[in-house]
Amino acid sequence: MRLYPAKILQARSGRTRRCYSYVHRENLVDKSIPIFQCSVYTRYRRKSENRKSENRVGEKLFLPGHFCIHLQLQRELHATGKERIEPLLSFLSFDRNSQRMRALPVVVQTLAALCCVSYSLVGGQPYVPPIKPPGCLPRQNGMVDLWCPGAQGVSPAMGDEKVACYKIPSLIRTAKGNLLAFVEARHVQCGDGGNIDLRMRRSSDNGLSWSHAITVYSEAQSGQNTTIGDACPVQDGRTGIVHLIFTRNNRDVYHTQSADEGVTWGPPVNISGSVDGHREPPGFIGTGHAGGVQLSRTGRLLVPMHGPCHAIYSDDGGQTWAKARGAMSNGGECQMVEIRDGLLVVTGRNSKKIGYQQIAYSTDDGMTWSKSEPNHDLPSPIDGVESSILVHPNGKLYHSGPNSFLLRTDMVIKVSHDDGKSWQPFREVWKKAAGYSALTLMGQPGDKNASIGILFDRNNKTMIVFEARGITFASLDVV
Repeated sequence: MRLYPAKILQARSGRTRRCYSYVHRENLVDKSIPIFQCSVYTRYRRKSENRKSENRVGEKLFLPGHFCIHLQLQRELHATGKERIEPLLSFLSFDRNSQRMRALPVVVQTLAALCCVSYSLVGGQPYVPPIKPPGCLPRQNGMVDLWCPGAQGVSPAMGDEKVACYKIPSLIRTAKGNLLAFVEARHVQCGDGGNIDLRMRRSSDNGLSWSHAITVYSEAQSGQNTTIGDACPVQDGRTGIVHLIFTRNNRDVYHTQSADEGVTWGPPVNISGSVDGHREPPGFIGTGHAGGVQLSRTGRLLVPMHGPCHAIYSDDGGQTWAKARGAMSNGGECQMVEIRDGLLVVTGRNSKKIGYQQIAYSTDDGMTWSKSEPNHDLPSPIDGVESSILVHPNGKLYHSGPNSFLLRTDMVIKVSHDDGKSWQPFREVWKKAAGYSALTLMGQPGDKNASIGILFDRNNKTMIVFEARGITFASLDVV
């Protein structure tokens, strides 16, 4: 394998990174594909010709002053029916057993490792390999995996063995007591782009049993690697209709609805023109994932969006949608809830490298928001993470998310007695790796003893770049 120099990239810190293209050029049909891996430079800069014995496909590549990187080949069948081999660099493989690694402090190892994450520029999306080993995690403490990438023979698997990754959980409990759980099925790899469709499972007994998964919407049949995802549901309590907002390629916003508690869904409608969609690259739009809210006094439907965090709303039962004029001053993926008539609170993903979840308030039905403030009771992992917030009939707020400043680990629920200004520990859900989550009330709106339902992604090992072994449901008592 020959090492091809590529262009210079400037890091935010001001340090220079040099990117090299690791390519078997003779194996490519399209020899212009720019596959490269960026690594932070050290004083041990040498040409690859001096390390040919180390540059082998499928083996760990340990460069002096760098970290272990995997290089692998990924086969993809394109829409033209022509098969080609594209070398795609996988994300970091962290070899903590090497003497050089053990000699460094854990924080230094992790921060440096994060700088070495590899990307494939094919389609402009990072390539993240499928979960290994595949399959569900064991049931314990009332937790059950609804989706498990690569699972075979798990009832009801419904094609799990053909899906590389499941991500972006969303959850709602309808007025009639049905739980609707949504997820993205990422067919080829774990990254945010590519062939992705929207799946749902339904429970009529508060999560004791679940229906087989159905596909809410997919364009997989087109062969164009279309990304369908970012499900964000909200129910109109006046009509019983469940509305679902989702995105296509994170450029266009779509709306669909169900009049039978999620059993069937209507044809999706592109509402991008009225909610600031139709965003061309590098523009981006997504939902807040965890769920929307209906305001008690006006009946307005609010759905959180990000890019940056703002709301879209409907005042006519979901027939038309518009974009609210205000947005969080700092915050990405977000969820907003109504504390009481005239006061809303939003929790937003930290958009800085290290910090805390962002909190803001609205007193005009979600049209504008106060200045976002980091809440020091809600730590955020590096690069942030989506979280969820719930208003309970007992008068308290509950917040779910990883309780870590470093990696996505330790899924916890915290409770607030003062409208979200301060938070105290309530329940540790999963100690090991965990990422996104969605909360829902497991009872009627006036039930002060109602349990809390949570749908979240988890793994049983800590990862630099977190990916889920399971999309997991659990129900937690509040008394």
